[in-house]
Amino acid sequence: NYRDGHEFADLRLVVDDPDEIVPHRTVYAGEEFALRIDIDARGQPSARLGSRPWRSWASAWNRLEAHPLETAHDKYDMVLDGNLRRIGSWSAALQYIEDFREVFDE
Repeated sequence: NYRDGHEFADLRLVVDDPDEIVPHRTVYAGEEFALRIDIDARGQPSARLGSRPWRSWASAWNRLEAHPLETAHDKYDMVLDGNLRRIGSWSAALQYIEDFREVFDE
């Protein structure tokens, strides 16, 4: 994205279908959804990262236009979503999603 001349403020957290993997953009790929950082949301739910790199994971996750989790019907998704809304670190949040799914999808 930076090589293409885009600014940090142009970047978005994008929720993709699980089979949509974009090389060098996808930061998480699971069975239910994938997440990528990109300037083009391609019609998918997304949220701007903000004007500076200090923006937190929780800030971006809370601003998504639509969430990939079934929080109205699935108690595990409710717990996952609730905790993701509190985690500030991007790396911790992405690892938490993987760990949560690994433990509860058994």
